Amino acid sequence: NHMRILVITIDYPSPRNITRGIFLYRLVQKFVDYGHQVTVISPESILDLFKSKNYYGHEKADVYRPIFFSFGAKKIGSYNTYSLTHLALVAAVRRTEKKYNLMYDVVYCKFIRNGILAIDAIKKYQKPVIVDVGENQLLDLTVKWFTYSRFIDLVNRMDGFIAVSDQVKEKLHNFKIRKEKIIVAPNGVDCLQFRKLDKISLREKFNFPQDKIIIAFTGNFIESKGPDRLLMAIEGLNNIKAIFIGGGPIDLISNQIVFKQRVPAFSVHELLNCADIFVLPTLHEGNNNSIIEAMACGLPIISSDIPEVRSQCDPSFSILVNPMDVSAIRNSIIKLATNAALREKMSANAMAHSKRYDLNKRSKTILEFMKSLVEL
Repeated sequence: NHMRILVITIDYPSPRNITRGIFLYRLVQKFVDYGHQVTVISPESILDLFKSKNYYGHEKADVYRPIFFSFGAKKIGSYNTYSLTHLALVAAVRRTEKKYNLMYDVVYCKFIRNGILAIDAIKKYQKPVIVDVGENQLLDLTVKWFTYSRFIDLVNRMDGFIAVSDQVKEKLHNFKIRKEKIIVAPNGVDCLQFRKLDKISLREKFNFPQDKIIIAFTGNFIESKGPDRLLMAIEGLNNIKAIFIGGGPIDLISNQIVFKQRVPAFSVHELLNCADIFVLPTLHEGNNNSIIEAMACGLPIISSDIPEVRSQCDPSFSILVNPMDVSAIRNSIIKLATNAALREKMSANAMAHSKRYDLNKRSKTILEFMKSLVEL
């Protein structure tokens, strides 16, 4: 009854990229825990060879990381250099499959671009390809890398889709994908890891102040996630400090920042437990993992009044605002920072609500879906 699952992805952690694809890594470990044989092919850019190595966490799957040369994804007239990058990735996957004579029953990919890579690299083996689709915005971007007709052709050659929200399911349906090919399974959190821990001892461990309200943010430092809007919102609020878990092009500078860097998967829950409030003024999402993890650690949430976040967050533990309105973000932070009883109540509600986003449940749903396609 156990399957041989091949995961094809360019989004997976490695000793040289310890924070990449953390959520996929956690799901893959669950597949192995349930007794399935999992092989991951995760091509790495030749430029990654110059990065230093670190430990990203215990690995239970067999992981191959063939080297490829990236041409980026730049538009030159009507041509996009991603088609060259894509060919290099396809070659890397085929090379690995052939070299190790990999045997598998089903192919799993997170994100459409990895599904397209799988279709082009291994479709001749006639194994079902299942794609887990996250963010709406990423879908739009991927369409731009290929011609529209080629994109439609490729996605319709995939056998099954896992949409993280009803909004993503609707978007897939707009790409002419039949609804019976799609199941909805919101992102999940490992409730054994993400839970409420002792704040005082963890603040001591990280050398954070005990007498301040600490705001946590998790995500890339990019315009759409809004770390700069959060920083503007807390400016001059003397009692408030911030933890930024992530990295990216936006340079965040302030004496209110007590932590600012990417961390491996096994550290995130400890940092969240140092905080009092989680804030993410994101512009667009599929179904945000970071919000669920913060919820599971008992943090009240301040985030965006957009459909995808509304479907995750209940008013009993969240305040949702216009993510571009810095003063609305600021007022929400002040409201929670000055009311310990309200934070306590929202904390308990957040933890209770997070139980519906259990990673064990999500991985079982995905595995059942895979089995149904393997048996056909």
